[in-house]
Amino acid sequence: MVIKALLEVSIEGLGKLHKTSIFPCGIFQMMDGVNRKEGEPNYDLYQLALRSTAQRLYPNYANVDWTGNIGYDRNDPRTYFSTMGR
Repeated sequence: MVIKALLEVSIEGLGKLHKTSIFPCGIFQMMDGVNRKEGEPNYDLYQLALRSTAQRLYPNYANVDWTGNIGYDRNDPRTYFSTMGR
């Protein structure tokens, strides 16, 4: 619900002029089995993120499945994909 609300606010814009905010810089993490393909649990959020990008150029995207992230275990927080340092 939080991600959905943030994306909806991003699409709407800020204030009465609906300006695009530059902060916070949202980073939407994409992952097979989570949100990348139709039928996955959070595919609706991915579609909303794409709509936000089309209208506001935000969020940025992070591919959790990239080869440099080998060893990711969704049950072990120490292996989570980090977008802002460690």
